[in-house]
Amino acid sequence: MKAKWNRHKAELRFGFHRNKLLQKEWNEYGGNNFVFEVLSVLDKKGEPHINYQKELKLLQEMVAEEFNIHTVYS
Repeated sequence: MKAKWNRHKAELRFGFHRNKLLQKEWNEYGGNNFVFEVLSVLDKKGEPHINYQKELKLLQEMVAEEFNIHTVYS
């Protein structure tokens, strides 16, 4: 997660993040007004029949719905 957050923050600082709305708001409000934190964790049990990519996408959608947010990164 730390590497992903660092990548997103670097893209935002340099002004070329793929999510234009996030970039606009980052520019407008400043990086100090944003928080990057873990909202949920997928418990990976290592079972071969489970599609963890699919499970992760489902978890992301559930968290976004719960917090009434739009997913902005992957």
